[in-house]
Amino acid sequence: FRGIDMILEEGMNVKVVMLPDGEDPDSYIKAVGSSQFGKYLEHEATDFIIFKVGLMKEEADGDPVKQAELIKEMVRTVALIPDALKRSTYLTKLSSMLTVREPLLVNELNAQLRKKLRQKGRQQGTPHSEAEDEALAQATHIEDWQAAPEKQINSYVQERDLVRVIMAYGNE
Repeated sequence: FRGIDMILEEGMNVKVVMLPDGEDPDSYIKAVGSSQFGKYLEHEATDFIIFKVGLMKEEADGDPVKQAELIKEMVRTVALIPDALKRSTYLTKLSSMLTVREPLLVNELNAQLRKKLRQKGRQQGTPHSEAEDEALAQATHIEDWQAAPEKQINSYVQERDLVRVIMAYGNE
């Protein structure tokens, strides 16, 4: 899983294929032929994140603590994907697969992305205060925004943080 996480960070799409028991790619190609193997790959290839959810869901079945850890792990994996549109699509899919409300997944994703941003800032020596963390947390709390639209998010806080991020990471 760790090796695949690095591939996801680079924006590559990862698919997984499970071969029949006792087969490796070489022996399976020899048994069925290369064209049949190609068809098998097309038909059986599963998106890595969907595969990972299925695998981990079996392990966590019936245990709420393990299920919560599964959700956090899956959101950590989705947070590695650099394309925001892909991340959003995966969150929608995860929401239905894990029967978790999508705004909760978005909140967890935002927390993961903020954590990643803070770590990157520390590595580059960019100052980042706890007050800014709290302001950003409030500004990205999607569940509150959707639950009570009359509670408008403080646009000043968002704009200030956006300018800070652009100034710190605009060259990347």
